[in-house]
Amino acid sequence: MTWKMPRRRARRTLRSSLLESVPNATVGVHILFLEFSKEVSTLELTVQMTNPNGARPQEVLLILSVNKNIHLTLQVPEIPLHLAYDSKLVFLQEAPKAVITELPPSTTKNQLFLWANTKGSIISAAELDNPQSILLRLDQAPTSPSRCTLEPRKDMGHTLEWKSHTQASVLGCHLEGVTGHKEAHILRVLPGSEAWPRTVTVEVELSCALRDPEAVLILQGPPYVSWLIDANHNVKAWTTGEYSFKIFPGSNIQGVNLPDTRQGLLEEARKLNASVIASFVELPLASVISLQDRSCGSGLQPSPTTVQITPPGEGCNQDLLLSLIQPRCSDDVMTLLLRKDLISTLGCSIACLTFLDPSFQAEDTDVKFVLRCTYFSCGMKVSGIVVISHVVVFNLLASSSPHRKLVQCI
Repeated sequence: MTWKMPRRRARRTLRSSLLESVPNATVGVHILFLEFSKEVSTLELTVQMTNPNGARPQEVLLILSVNKNIHLTLQVPEIPLHLAYDSKLVFLQEAPKAVITELPPSTTKNQLFLWANTKGSIISAAELDNPQSILLRLDQAPTSPSRCTLEPRKDMGHTLEWKSHTQASVLGCHLEGVTGHKEAHILRVLPGSEAWPRTVTVEVELSCALRDPEAVLILQGPPYVSWLIDANHNVKAWTTGEYSFKIFPGSNIQGVNLPDTRQGLLEEARKLNASVIASFVELPLASVISLQDRSCGSGLQPSPTTVQITPPGEGCNQDLLLSLIQPRCSDDVMTLLLRKDLISTLGCSIACLTFLDPSFQAEDTDVKFVLRCTYFSCGMKVSGIVVISHVVVFNLLASSSPHRKLVQCI
């Protein structure tokens, strides 16, 4: 059972704000505070900008403040973009199309705001948990507040959309005294900080090995929320506000009044003759929410139980492992350092790490591998007078053949 949110068009932030830009400011500053739960994560960051009436685009500084290691894929338009981050934590997957600035060390949130104010006019700031992809639009919203106060679950609308790595925690149980095989999926969407009409798309994918599911979808949210249901099976909908099905576009159906408590929603499911609460989840407001259920509630216990959804093991992520193999170059020594906690986080286990000459093996400690060599030994190659290259060889416990990567000091 998996409830996922937000999807690609989701517009939820933990805390965010928009500022009205100063007309004469030469640099517009956007700040993203990104919190990750894993030691190593991936992030796709896309920056878009509209240029009305052919006006010259404002110079932009985008500040990334992260708490863990991330591998960043950056897509930016042809604008004068400056990117500020901690290079010890952020690893770009390709050559940046931006001017890179190092963040000040050990910077608190307040200190970062003060530092950003010295660089230009702060236009937006947001805090996100476990983002997987972010779309930041730099065209300024016309009705922005005049000062920046981070507000929980503020909807930044057109400006910021993102998708999270995190899946939702799901509750489920059997309803005693109700017979049959009808199952209920209950989604409760929590109100945001701003009340304006919007539509939440609910994608539902149900599949059972033995029978077609008989399901009811109970959707409860603030009165300004309407629902668009995209389901792969016939489901009965019981919602607040208005709802429609994707296969019948434009056919809006008026919903009903539903209780806004957990117990009240369980009683609604009982009234609809559901024998199983296959999923019950509470989520902040998002644009797209997905439900995938391939068990049809058959494995639920008689009493309520909490099921924490975690992604399945994916084995060793060799692409990310290769990206960690980066040399440190001094006057005459090439050094490679691999932390074992990062290797383990990627699902990998290294048996041996050497240069192409196997007599030069890495120092193996409890916490890291350290491989070093002077430029003119252990088989290094020198191109001209500026490029020193070598091949690193490592063996994975799960693989029978060695892996190689070319590393260079320039």
